[in-house]
Amino acid sequence: MRSAFLNTLFGIFIAPNFGRPLFDPHHPETHWRLIRGWVLWSSFSVMASFSLVFFAFHDSVNWISSLSHKPLSWDFTNLWFGGKLALSGQLGVLFDVDAYRAAMRAAFSPAIANSEWSYPPSILLIGAPLALLPLPLAWAVWSLGGVAALAALVRSLGLPWFGIPALILSAAFADTFVLGQNGAYTAALLLGGLWLAPLRPGWAGLLFGLLACKPQFGVLVPICLIAGRHWRALFFSGFYAIGFASLAAGLFGPQVWLGFMDVTRPLMTSILEAPFLQDYQARAVTIFILVRGLGGDLVLAYSVQALAALVCAFCAYRLWSRPKIDPLLRLAATGGLTLLATPYGYSYDMVVLSVGILLAVARLGLSQTSGLSLLWAWPALCPFVTYWIGPYSSIIIALGTYQLMRFALASEGLGLAPAVAGYRTRDQLAPPSTVRIAPVV
Repeated sequence: MRSAFLNTLFGIFIAPNFGRPLFDPHHPETHWRLIRGWVLWSSFSVMASFSLVFFAFHDSVNWISSLSHKPLSWDFTNLWFGGKLALSGQLGVLFDVDAYRAAMRAAFSPAIANSEWSYPPSILLIGAPLALLPLPLAWAVWSLGGVAALAALVRSLGLPWFGIPALILSAAFADTFVLGQNGAYTAALLLGGLWLAPLRPGWAGLLFGLLACKPQFGVLVPICLIAGRHWRALFFSGFYAIGFASLAAGLFGPQVWLGFMDVTRPLMTSILEAPFLQDYQARAVTIFILVRGLGGDLVLAYSVQALAALVCAFCAYRLWSRPKIDPLLRLAATGGLTLLATPYGYSYDMVVLSVGILLAVARLGLSQTSGLSLLWAWPALCPFVTYWIGPYSSIIIALGTYQLMRFALASEGLGLAPAVAGYRTRDQLAPPSTVRIAPVV
């Protein structure tokens, strides 16, 4: 079964485009490939997304799902509850796993599953204000804020308006929506910061400072900024990250950082290193989990992940040190490289790749990007494939990122990028039909 699965991946991503132009309008299979790719997989993605939302919310009592016996919007509930504890002066509970679980059961239901506080203290600057609201209202504000962040990103990148509903209907956004995760925010912060770095370094630094709440998503940011010689954006990134960390310590006490280093960070490391297969690992999409799922020990998993991170850093440097590369396609590829570089990533984090796919489609058209259709729908498939076949999500992401890298590198020298790479308006975007990318050997 595994061999057939890998052969199918090769047929979808590599074989259709190997050794010939990415899109040949005269090829007899062109229209069939388009239908097979985008129409089929996008339709599946929409149906799976609505099914996920329905099963999560259709039968719930007191904000507890009867299907999973967990609070609805599980991850956001942790953020909201942590903010509530901070406001009530019970910060010590955040860093006592047993006390935290007992407090959660007392607040919601004795039957709920174990949970733990898993965030850097800076995120309390967001969680505490939200905790002033009732949980359902706070969740609605959080979710609508994610939609607004993606909408602002889509419009600032100069993409057509239909990119907004396309992202909202994507499987990745459905995943982050149901779980109350921050995938929409991290995608907007990462890609928005990189987009603004050339001409708006202060704003870019602010976005990267906020991204420090999820530090594994910023692993390639310094490489990109150094390669692009965006020194001011790099300075402001450090300034705001340190500023938010200091503000959290000032408001909640320095013990929040001591608790994070002594309790939260080791706890999250133990969760990452747990034997395969845990329930939460079904959504994991990293190379680290791939090696663990194939029987590798921790030393091998960390070694392979470190090697992958080095390769991703090299690719990111190559992308960002070449100003003539199309900036939209550069952003798309950087999102995929970020997911491959970190050992800690899940299907709800693939919103950044959904944005990347949308960028490629807007820049090149549907026909040339049909090979990315499976990647668009993958967050809906990920848990089933992991349970039934194996943890191959990182292979899907690697193949899709390879395609995005090809598009970006092939755009160099074709006159697609503006005079100042990384910043332009909608009027400067060439229509997709006018862009023709040749294969990269």
